[in-house]
Amino acid sequence: MRYYIGTFRMKDDESSDIWHDTIMLEQLGDVLSDAFLYGGELMEERSVPKDFDVMHCHVYATFKDERKAMLFQLKYPQVRPSEKIRREEYAKDLNWVG
Repeated sequence: MRYYIGTFRMKDDESSDIWHDTIMLEQLGDVLSDAFLYGGELMEERSVPKDFDVMHCHVYATFKDERKAMLFQLKYPQVRPSEKIRREEYAKDLNWVG
């Protein structure tokens, strides 16, 4: 089962890789560490609108054990099931498609 955890934003420059983990933890919080505790694997997709220098990082967690996935979703009701990344749907509200 795959869940969309959230999106965090950071400046797209040479320091982005250095600060990536710190910024991700600050913006998404405990849901990331708990995803690991419940046996999830994190995946991230990055997009950068051509008019901006801010990178949007979409974070997903994939669980092999459905029971643990259900417990994770009960603890964090804001996460939503996601079978496929729908960049156009997310970008629709931002007036750009990455």
